[in-house]
Amino acid sequence: MSEGRCDSKFPCGGDCWLNVAGDYAFWEMIANRCTGTLEEQKINDDYFNGRITEKQILNFYGLETTQTKGA
Repeated sequence: MSEGRCDSKFPCGGDCWLNVAGDYAFWEMIANRCTGTLEEQKINDDYFNGRITEKQILNFYGLETTQTKGA
């Protein structure tokens, strides 16, 4: 997990980390851009619970699909 991320001091309480379910490399990219807002908590939860696609969460964080290849 990125240093200083997923911490209880953020509005989200760091709860998104609980949903990673072994996809650490993907989460590491997201964590580098996540600022701990409640909006981010919702979209992270939606992704890790299968309610939105990988492309949707990558677009939200301004990442491209090619950045996840081999991660």
